[in-house]
Amino acid sequence: MPVVRETTLEEIMHLRHAILRADTTLENALFAEDRLPTTHHVGAFADDGTCVGCATFLSVAHENEPAWQLRGMAVRAEVRKAGVGKQMLDFAELLLSSLSPMRLLWCHARVVAVPFYRRCGWTVVSEEYQIIGIPHLKMVRRF
Repeated sequence: MPVVRETTLEEIMHLRHAILRADTTLENALFAEDRLPTTHHVGAFADDGTCVGCATFLSVAHENEPAWQLRGMAVRAEVRKAGVGKQMLDFAELLLSSLSPMRLLWCHARVVAVPFYRRCGWTVVSEEYQIIGIPHLKMVRRF
């Protein structure tokens, strides 16, 4: 099982780009909030140090409630369905709970990823909508 830890943007950026934004430039895979002190990046790393999973957590309110927004979550195809995504979310909940009293997570989940998030205890709270031509649903989780 990969090692999951808090990491830097530089360690996860190429994976985020390759999986989520491969059709555009590396700069287009950056988020405006990526370098804020309140932003936290989580990565999963194989034994050889290769990044195989990534997720970013931003301090962004959800419907006027303080919350963490999950953005840029991706897992390499060769380790999908091996528990890496769940391991990253579990790690992030522990990390974030040690940093802040906020206990709400939310995200714009790609429709293809909704079954994964549901298995991890997330709930759909919107109708389907498009982000850059990709169908999404808003999801939340209290922890």
